Amino acid sequence: MNIRHTLVGALILLGFLGSPSAFSIDKENINLEVTQTLRELYGLNPKYKQAAEDSVGMLVFPSVTKAGLGVAGEYGEGVLLIREKTSGYFKIVSASIGLTAGLVNRREVIMFMTRDALDQFLNKEEWNVGVDASIALVYQGASDEFNIGKGDKSIIGFIFSETGLMGDLSLEGSRITRIPE
Repeated sequence: MNIRHTLVGALILLGFLGSPSAFSIDKENINLEVTQTLRELYGLNPKYKQAAEDSVGMLVFPSVTKAGLGVAGEYGEGVLLIREKTSGYFKIVSASIGLTAGLVNRREVIMFMTRDALDQFLNKEEWNVGVDASIALVYQGASDEFNIGKGDKSIIGFIFSETGLMGDLSLEGSRITRIPE
């Protein structure tokens, strides 16, 4: 496969994943899965629940699927919780070209630890991880020494409950946008 075919494939995949009609939102199912996702996160480490309580808002993506063979795409739907109430539905999308092979499904939670970080997210129509903000990632199995003091990091991301196999575990390059209601 030459580079032109690879680029065309990536653009088609990105266009499909980014289109509003590509996936339909099932709010009831997402809301049930959000509760389960948070219960699972808090069970990994009691300090994660304290971080959630200290946060001013959280994006919760109960199921993010990434698949690829040379050209990879990622998609997931979730909610923004502010004071434990749903403040909107969002999708996370990314596409990449490179040495990527596999299929993985995982849960992702992004906590906004400061009002300024949450406001910057809310004021963007499209929020690009790594461009619009940096996220301090915490992986499943992190030690009990995880420090969540206020002011340490303004945005903390958790990736956990991974099934499948893929070499890339990051949020870098992911685009998060509101799903119109």
